[in-house]
Amino acid sequence: GQRNCELAIEEVVKSISEDESKRGEWIEQYFKLDQDSRAAPSTLLLTLNYLNELKLLDKLFSSIWLKSLDEDIEGRDILLLDSQALEHLEIFEARGENGKLSEAGSLFDYLNRGLSNLGARLLKRWVTAPMRNVSDLESRLDAVEDLIPLQGLCSRFRQFMKVIPDLERIVASIHIASLKEATKWNGSYQIPKNLLKNFYSIIRALKKVPEALNIFHDSKAFMKSTRLQQLLTFEKDEVIDGSLGVFPDFQTTVEKLEAMMTWEINGEEYLLLPKSGICPKYDQIEKTVETTKTELDRELSKIRSRFKGHKGIKFAHVKFR
Repeated sequence: GQRNCELAIEEVVKSISEDESKRGEWIEQYFKLDQDSRAAPSTLLLTLNYLNELKLLDKLFSSIWLKSLDEDIEGRDILLLDSQALEHLEIFEARGENGKLSEAGSLFDYLNRGLSNLGARLLKRWVTAPMRNVSDLESRLDAVEDLIPLQGLCSRFRQFMKVIPDLERIVASIHIASLKEATKWNGSYQIPKNLLKNFYSIIRALKKVPEALNIFHDSKAFMKSTRLQQLLTFEKDEVIDGSLGVFPDFQTTVEKLEAMMTWEINGEEYLLLPKSGICPKYDQIEKTVETTKTELDRELSKIRSRFKGHKGIKFAHVKFR
């Protein structure tokens, strides 16, 4: 009944916020709704409660963005196309001469000239939900108009994009891998081998971002599109009209990470290790390991000396004897 629902809300709110005042606020807002209007929040509540039971709520809730469903179609800034509209307008598939559907000849096939999977996914979202707002449309057209005479610079930028990994998928795979490890009950955390390699590729890509944005540095002053200027400017810097850029400044985070950690790469094996002084406990373990190695080497030398320094005598891993 109502009390059980109140307890469920309290459990969920405890998991996602330390603000106790929100518990009463959520409960009050929930029971103000009529019975027919409770379906959506009830479904959300059950989902959050299930994630809480799986010990995943704190991990997932911080990375999602919730927005109320706007049922007023006329008030939307985008036009939502259903499956029938996508099919009839041949947005992603067109019927060929043989009568079979394929991407060839579709609107997406005509528009997609991107070099990255990341760009292709963004374009898919754009053509699936086209803009309705005239000013937004004009802003995007201004950006296209600005880029048309800069084909040389665009070609340089496209060459840069060829070597950029699929950041969306890599970040998602890292997040999923961390969630899988976090749900283990034995208290251990084993980082998957490919996770650090993927993380390393992200760091390398982020370090190249300033070089890529700098390609258009001298041309930004002549651009009509304020939005394009902002996209080519880091969020801490100003553009021509005094507004701030919107491109995230990853460099500070990367520099902080590199000041604390160092990479050790051996073939396909990637290790991310703390630098000396960052983690005293790790430093002590490293010191103990080095001391143990020295003692073992000394003991090995003693044994070899008894057999005229025979170098064939060596330690062997018990797993591979």
